[in-house]
Amino acid sequence: MPPSPSAVREWLEKAQRDLRLAHLAFEDQPPIFDGGCFHCQQAAEKALKGLLELHAMTVPKVHGLGPLLDLCGAFTDRLRSLRPDLLALNYYAVAIRYPASKDPTAEDAENALRTAEKLLETVLDLVPQDARP
Repeated sequence: MPPSPSAVREWLEKAQRDLRLAHLAFEDQPPIFDGGCFHCQQAAEKALKGLLELHAMTVPKVHGLGPLLDLCGAFTDRLRSLRPDLLALNYYAVAIRYPASKDPTAEDAENALRTAEKLLETVLDLVPQDARP
């Protein structure tokens, strides 16, 4: 089945909204680093799922960025350099949402945001115009 530009666009729009939420959380006073980092991870996850959708691959119901990167590696190597930073975002998918988690610092938040933004920028470069938000 050929990829659906609208389905790709929906994933990428969700990724963009997660990045907006991360910005809002980090700009709040006091900043909400755990919530913002969670949304950075979510943005990265949705961007990768949009890329899978673009290649008409089944989008797995997983939060781990490693398996998603492995699947995306079948059709692009442009994400390889982002892998270590993306894998660091995995902590923010689930663990960060619970009281016993280690709270991220301002530096952690900056790294998370930079990583998520770079990934989304890279994915958008790989997506045809008709599938972009």
